[in-house]
Amino acid sequence: MEIFIGNLPFTVTEDELRDALSLCGEIRSLRMVTEGRSNIFKGFAFAQMATEEGSKRLLAMNDTIIAGRPAMVFPARKRQQRHRSPQSTRGGSYGRRTVPKLR
Repeated sequence: MEIFIGNLPFTVTEDELRDALSLCGEIRSLRMVTEGRSNIFKGFAFAQMATEEGSKRLLAMNDTIIAGRPAMVFPARKRQQRHRSPQSTRGGSYGRRTVPKLR
């Protein structure tokens, strides 16, 4: 089960977060979400624990202080698919529409 961990300070390191989460058991994976280009931490992460018992312990850490802030810990929701229309208004024209010529 993937678990969302939010309300983390932007300054927390992966080692600090791993130390806090390891109290719940073995961590299978930890993904700290960062800005694409700047690689700055966005204040939330996703974790998977090695056992179901570890997942339950981690979920029980909701409102626990991690790196000085009360963490929000919830089961992660499935990511929704983004659908783009073939005539998307993004990119290329910088918001300008082409107007058909009149005869």
